[in-house]
Amino acid sequence: MARIVVADDEPEIRNALVRILIEAGHETREAYDGLSALDEVKAFRPDALLLDWMIPELFGGEVLDILRNNDEYAAFRNLPVIVVSDFDDEDSQQRFRDAGATDFVAKKDNLNDIKESLLQRLAKVL
Repeated sequence: MARIVVADDEPEIRNALVRILIEAGHETREAYDGLSALDEVKAFRPDALLLDWMIPELFGGEVLDILRNNDEYAAFRNLPVIVVSDFDDEDSQQRFRDAGATDFVAKKDNLNDIKESLLQRLAKVL
């Protein structure tokens, strides 16, 4: 079992991701924007972060920059971060990696596709 923060501003997506993780035996915390994602990382000390790229307050790239470079978050520099985004083209995926993302999962219409992809990637980074 891993501890995972799920940061997404869309409640239905966030709830679906949390449900998938709980069914797989993981413990979760939720964040609805970039600032709350950083707060949850600090408080919960997760094993991984699922991060939507387009979230309010601080977008995904800013959250990654803080986690990777800010001394206040030095304990989380190597935290696995999986970006979960609608942007699934090669250029976007490269931008996520360049920003410090560990991996990427495309938001898809079919929850079974998201579930399979997400759990595979989590197993790889944990």
